[in-house]
Amino acid sequence: PGTSKTLKENIFCIVACVQTMIPLGIIGEPGTSKTLSFHIVRDNLGGERSSKPFCKQFGQVDSFFCQCSPDTTTDQVIGVFDSANIRQEQYATQGYQRRP
Repeated sequence: PGTSKTLKENIFCIVACVQTMIPLGIIGEPGTSKTLSFHIVRDNLGGERSSKPFCKQFGQVDSFFCQCSPDTTTDQVIGVFDSANIRQEQYATQGYQRRP
């Protein structure tokens, strides 16, 4: 009953990585709350636009999502990380210490 430990751990890791702008890959068996935890964080961390006062103190999630499968190629994963790196460089150029 209630929220699973795995879901809570995933949410914690996602929030910590969003705030420190560290890329994160969550890997696990199907049904272990990976996608759910991502959507919960993405839907709640909207920076100043967040609907919840508590969440306004956190930077906005800027996601580069890769739903992997046995058919996912290395180049596809690298492409997601390359896109994230380009965005991170844009933030650095604009002087952001965290996402607006």
